[in-house]
Formats: sequence, C-alpha cells, structure tokens
Amino acid sequence: MEVFLGGSCNPTTWRRDTAIPLLEQAQVTFYNPQQDKWVPEMAQLESVAKGGCDVLLFVIDKDTRALASMIEVSEYITSGRVVVLVVQMLAVGGMLAGEVIGDSDRTDMNRARVYMRELASRYPENVTICPNVDEACAQCIRIARELREEGEEGAEDLRGIKEVEDEEEKDEKEAEDEHPNSSVDSYAQQTAPPELSPAYGKRPLHPATAKELPATESNTEAVDVLIEAEEMLS
Repeated sequence: MEVFLGGSCNPTTWRRDTAIPLLEQAQVTFYNPQQDKWVPEMAQLESVAKGGCDVLLFVIDKDTRALASMIEVSEYITSGRVVVLVVQMLAVGGMLAGEVIGDSDRTDMNRARVYMRELASRYPENVTICPNVDEACAQCIRIARELREEGEEGAEDLRGIKEVEDEEEKDEKEAEDEHPNSSVDSYAQQTAPPELSPAYGKRPLHPATAKELPATESNTEAVDVLIEAEEMLS
C-alpha cells in the first residue's frame, strides 16, 4: 500500500467522496480504515497498514473533535514519517453529534487545531500541509510516484551491480580453468618456510639476522649469538 487514509471516520465522507476516486484514477494504492462493518480485529490490519504505507494522509476534519487523530498524527510527524495533512477549523454554528457546538468547546477545539498546524509547520522535510482534501490527494499521488521511480532506479542499480559481480566471477573461473595450478603455486609461495641457518640446518633465523656462515666449530659462538638475537626479535 502507498497511502493510508487517516483521521476520524464516521460521520466523515471525504474518503469516499474525494480521496478514493482520485487515488484510484491515478492508480495509487491505499488503505481505507473506514469500513461499513468494522470489527475489533481490523485494528491490527490498520496498524500494519500504517506501518507499511509510504504516505500517511491525515484529515483533521470539522465534523468531529478529532482529538485522538491529532495526537496520533503528532507522533508520526515527530518520528519522521511522510505525512500529508489537512486541518479544518470548526465553524460558528457547526454541529457535532447532532448538537450545535458551544462557543467554549469550539474555541478549545480550534485552538488544538492551530497547535497541530504549528507543530506540523516545524517539519517541512517530511510534512506537507494542504488547504483541502483535493490538494492533499494530489500531493499524495506526486509523492507516491516519486517513491516508485526511486525504487525502480534502485532496483536497476542493484541489477547492474549483480551483472558486474557475475561477470567478474565468470572471468575468475575462466582464468582458473586455463591455469588450474596458479592458485596453488601462489599459496605455496606465500606459505614457504623461512630461510634455514646453514650452521644448524633445521633452525630458522629471523630475516634481520639471517646470514650465511661456514659451518665450522670456530663459528659456533657467533651462531649462538645470532640465534639468541633471533629469539629476542621473534
């Protein structure tokens, strides 16, 4: 899914009337949490959709208090999610649950909406504030298409890298087939034993002290000194 249609549900109709037709026309996928027959099990589906959608469209509408939606979208905004936001103010004489909104209630709920908009304006890198649902849907479509293009370019880059790696592996295999002992010879050279002391025949000398000495009795003491130096250096 690309767009999550967030915000209060009943009695709002902006999803059915505006958002869904526009997104379907643009062939942008979406999740609609407003269901005619909602059951508690759908809460888990909503949670998964919110976490997986590229864009979160939230409408803080004028037909509900939308307090829970404002708290929810604040979390998404501050956590860096891509949010497209519409904030509608309650009008004088407006209705909530079949009753006229009192002046005091309307003032408080509109103040919360002002704070919501102020918070969102501090995060321009991941939040787009729109005046209405039509403009918000246009922004969601734009963002979804841009993310699609980025994903396709990334997939193309990965395919190019894989092709280069496959070609390099093929070249290495062909080289091994032409020279089957080359890798063994290289390993043998790297692991060859150090130079042996002529005087002692079986004991290696450190490279810094390795010198050819005649294996005579008179040189025994000098060789012993070299061996001690070797042991100190090693």
